[in-house]
Amino acid sequence: VPLRTFAVGSLVLSFPTTWFTDSVVRYWNELYKNQATHGGAFAEIIACAASFGWLAFGTHLISTTATAPKAAPLLFWGSFLQCSAAWSILTCAIVCLIVTTVLNLTVQQQK
Repeated sequence: VPLRTFAVGSLVLSFPTTWFTDSVVRYWNELYKNQATHGGAFAEIIACAASFGWLAFGTHLISTTATAPKAAPLLFWGSFLQCSAAWSILTCAIVCLIVTTVLNLTVQQQK
């Protein structure tokens, strides 16, 4: 079942990615004393891009599988809930960002 790969990849993108980002920050701090945050920001951007790609891959797996709900229901529904929650949170965050930007611009124009 390819969803097993998605589940394992999701676990790999959690704690080990945090450790990797922290290691890059410490290494960059030793290498460049005055630019410590640049390496961490770059590592975080790479991690976010990888996570977004993995989420898109998982969504594709869930939407194209026909046998997984019957063959591995717990794995399928767990992955389905994870993808649905992630997309919902991303959508809500983007909508909130747009609304607060519009409200901020509206309030500033009224001053």
